[in-house]
Amino acid sequence: MLDEILGQYQFSAPTGISIGPGERAQPLHPDDALYPIDRPHPELVVNIMWPLEDFSEANGATRIVPGSHRWVDERPGPDSETVAVEMKAGTALIYLGSVWHGGGANRTDRSRLGVVLHYAVGWLRPVETHLLAVPPEIARELDPRLQELLGYNIYPPFIGYVDGRHPGKLLTQDGGARSISLSS
Repeated sequence: MLDEILGQYQFSAPTGISIGPGERAQPLHPDDALYPIDRPHPELVVNIMWPLEDFSEANGATRIVPGSHRWVDERPGPDSETVAVEMKAGTALIYLGSVWHGGGANRTDRSRLGVVLHYAVGWLRPVETHLLAVPPEIARELDPRLQELLGYNIYPPFIGYVDGRHPGKLLTQDGGARSISLSS
């Protein structure tokens, strides 16, 4: 699904989100607004929300504004329709970064915990710099596809190179023994 929507993509920001008891609803927002690119534009971001416990309307389930991914200059108001996405722990919600959304209010006595993985097209700078957050000695042991998602990749023809070379070469012992094409 990410391949179809984004083409070449990378991890941008993994985030744990806890909505505590009594917290008010998060302001509605689209995640692609992080990037100063006028709408309409092709999709830049796709998110996957993983509830670590059941999400209900009472404990702050993510609220989505239906159809908002098609908006250009519109913003949700106090009367805008929202849908609370109730989910069981271990399921997932996949939504476009152009969709207006936000965590709901938690009217229970327990925190609501989830993890959202934010993916962005390969030519955008990620929100978090994973090349620095994940030390090379750890990245070196990861599957090559996960290395690419962390940023050890380029967006053709040259976006993301290091000293004129593919960044994946930094993960080999000799700095270049692994064969990597600049078009991959």
